[in-house]
Amino acid sequence: MSLRSLRPAVGIVLLQLVSLVPIAMACALHGSAPLPLPAEVNIREGERDDGARASGWTGSVHVTGAAGSTRFGTSATGGAVLRERTWMLHGAVFPWPTVGLGASVPVVARRIELPDESRQSLRGIGDVGVEVRWRPFARVAQSGPSLEWMAGALLPTAPLAREDGVHFHPDVQLGAGVIVPRIGLQVTSPLSPSLRLLAGSDALWAPRSPDGVQRAATVRLHPGIAWSVAPPLTLQLAGPLRHEGRTRADGEVLTGSGGTVLGLEPRVRWHVGQGLHLEAAALLPLWQGLRGGQRDGVSATAGAGWRF
Repeated sequence: MSLRSLRPAVGIVLLQLVSLVPIAMACALHGSAPLPLPAEVNIREGERDDGARASGWTGSVHVTGAAGSTRFGTSATGGAVLRERTWMLHGAVFPWPTVGLGASVPVVARRIELPDESRQSLRGIGDVGVEVRWRPFARVAQSGPSLEWMAGALLPTAPLAREDGVHFHPDVQLGAGVIVPRIGLQVTSPLSPSLRLLAGSDALWAPRSPDGVQRAATVRLHPGIAWSVAPPLTLQLAGPLRHEGRTRADGEVLTGSGGTVLGLEPRVRWHVGQGLHLEAAALLPLWQGLRGGQRDGVSATAGAGWRF
């Protein structure tokens, strides 16, 4: 593998990082409780979508389930634990070779255990996502690099309050209560017949919600590599990075909010045939720079996808 062969991969990764600079600046300049994030399935695809065919409708459907937890506070101040389980249905269709439409529907269950030993829980449909996707190089050969831009929004489909008007705890809420703009980029580039460089990213920023809380602006990067071990088996290894801005509640910045997490994510994907695959992954936090004593735990994901 020569340095010349790596030039396209390096170029598209640099393009990906530069494209997120405006939103990263928004994260730094605006106060922001964490946003309920959409599925990362569309920023961590490790293989080229055969939607790059020049004619005919193409697309994909994914169903994923994930479970994880986050701890807040310290032993001195008393800690809280947020546990979350999410099922996500995500689909995308390309009626044209370069332009497609996508949507995601999350079903979320959240429970927080507070320092006073009280508990609050909530489950239901979260904020539904809609998106437009653009593949400027859709006619490139199947073995070549791919690039896909995404622009969309999360719609305020999850309730923020009970029927009597009392707002749920901010960390239990399943949505942001406002329209959340979102942009993203996904690139892949072959390094060899069996190795492929992958890099996904997205960024979200939410205006102030009706409950007076401005959810965290969030940037996620998902660089990694995929190895086609055998025709049915692909192994992936990624180093996801997530940065969240600060929370504002009624105009005041909350000190124990925001920060950065770097993780390690091994993933196994098994191709069943006819465009169907199964996959499983674990996300291991390697370094955490979260404020207020926040600590992410190990999370696990499993799912299935179908390309047509």
